[in-house]
Amino acid sequence: MAELRTRKPTGKIPFPTIMVEGGENGGKSYTAYALSASKLVGRTFVLSLGERTVDGYARLGPYEILEHNGTYRDIAEQIHAATDVDSDPGKPNVIVIDSGSQLWHLHALMADQSARSTKAAREKLEKDPDAEIDTGMPHWNKTKDKWWDLFNHLRGWPGIVVVTVRAGMVTEVIGGQPTKNQVWSTQIEKGTPFIMTAVVRCEWPKPPMLRSVESLDVVIPAGGLELPTENTLEHLIFRLMGAGGEFDNGHLVNPALGVDVHGLKLSLFGVASESIQARDKAATPEQVKAAAAAICGEAWEEAELPAGATEVSTEEEKTVRMLLDVLLKDAARVSTEGPASVAPDGGSDVAAEAPVEGQGASDGDPGPAPAPKARKARTAPPAAAPV
Repeated sequence: MAELRTRKPTGKIPFPTIMVEGGENGGKSYTAYALSASKLVGRTFVLSLGERTVDGYARLGPYEILEHNGTYRDIAEQIHAATDVDSDPGKPNVIVIDSGSQLWHLHALMADQSARSTKAAREKLEKDPDAEIDTGMPHWNKTKDKWWDLFNHLRGWPGIVVVTVRAGMVTEVIGGQPTKNQVWSTQIEKGTPFIMTAVVRCEWPKPPMLRSVESLDVVIPAGGLELPTENTLEHLIFRLMGAGGEFDNGHLVNPALGVDVHGLKLSLFGVASESIQARDKAATPEQVKAAAAAICGEAWEEAELPAGATEVSTEEEKTVRMLLDVLLKDAARVSTEGPASVAPDGGSDVAAEAPVEGQGASDGDPGPAPAPKARKARTAPPAAAPV
């Protein structure tokens, strides 16, 4: 039975993710970029997509523009690189995505491209290049997974995220039929507004209006709460929401599947076997298998992974891979400085014991076998050790 683990709430507000919505020339970019001038924030990185104002608004503050080649891969890599930049805990860094609507449009194009790449779609398009291709749920789901991977990463980052979104009044459609009603619509993945800490609506020349916020201290009247035109987001984050800017985002946990243990063991065994084969050309397959099982077992034991688990966390996977890498390098060093690491009798520099049931080398699960108990446990490698 699992041990119950609890903690007391910190009382601090999370680093906010803010949506700034509105129509064309409504003041969205102005509001977002101006936050960079605040003395309460660190570096501000702007990802510009489909907006032409990013250079012309330089006087608003010392923001930096993330350069990218327009592909989703490069865009995502630049966002991740920005989240890797250290910041002063008292002056959080800021990432502005301008605009989130364009980023979502890129995801929609990926879904369409995925649908068109299927065999059935290619055959249909060969007959009729203008044929309509249905972008079914499997393609949308794959695209949405990319979207949520990116936004969950941003939400877990200890910094401020601002996303501009194109929005406005549109005709309401029910059951595929337009009605006489007008409703407010945002051009972004439909679930995204629900994860935002706050939503600010910009409709210049009207003042910005706070439409929603996750806060016990801010009361929004019907129609929204008016915000100042200047320093809008600084006022919202640090005055209305922030209690002096004391943020805490260390406990955001996104649900995720762990790493499959069986697959991980097979992968580790393959890495170890390749390394041993490259190091000891004369070793027989049986000798390589025994040595690989033993050294994988030692890495598995030293990582102190839970016994009997069918999945482990990505951090636990990283740890066992680091340990295996260090052990393989140690074995290679012994091989070059002393006797061969794989002995003629099929043993290795790490003496292998008989596999423990459920962990040993077999046709169904080749590793890792347990390490010998007599060997002194190795301390974990430093964080900088290669994976």
